[in-house]
Amino acid sequence: MANIKNELESVKAFVADSFPVGTKINLENTPAELVSKVAVISLAGERTVTPETAAHDRTDSTIQITYYGTNKLDCLQAMEAVVRKLTNSRAIPLNGSDRYIKFHAPSMTAAYSTQTTGVFVIACMLRIHTRDALAQPNYPMMNHIGANIEGGV
Repeated sequence: MANIKNELESVKAFVADSFPVGTKINLENTPAELVSKVAVISLAGERTVTPETAAHDRTDSTIQITYYGTNKLDCLQAMEAVVRKLTNSRAIPLNGSDRYIKFHAPSMTAAYSTQTTGVFVIACMLRIHTRDALAQPNYPMMNHIGANIEGGV
């Protein structure tokens, strides 16, 4: 089955260079005290596993990428860079694998102010899916195959 931690880390690695220099990126942890130049990548909503074939399952998840900036324009520019990087690609390399995370077009919210003075926030929703091979039964190997031909025609 797909590993949510690896998927979040893979998304982080893929989009990290799109954020402004010095941005701290957290996985699943929104800081208790909001400050600018912080991004959070987290699971938003449900995660479903659907049998797709007799040999594979498909896992669908929604990932939320949140950025906290100094003003609305700062937030818009940072998230626009993330969305542009995502839309220029159709797949995110899955860390430690030769597989990829596929995704649908990302959607970006408007930037808005938080209750913390001088900190604004914007979010991007990214619907992702991965495919995993199901465990298959192991059968003993045939050690010898022979033909016993007697007589003939």
